[in-house]
Amino acid sequence: MSIKLFYFQSIAFLKLESKKKSTKSVSADWKGSL
Repeated sequence: MSIKLFYFQSIAFLKLESKKKSTKSVSADWKGSL
């Protein structure tokens, strides 16, 4: 259950970041965090 919560929070965070930055930058940050 906590894994799903973390997943949804990550998606929401990425959506917020995509509004601030370009989608390419967000993708780079996402891959870098993994």
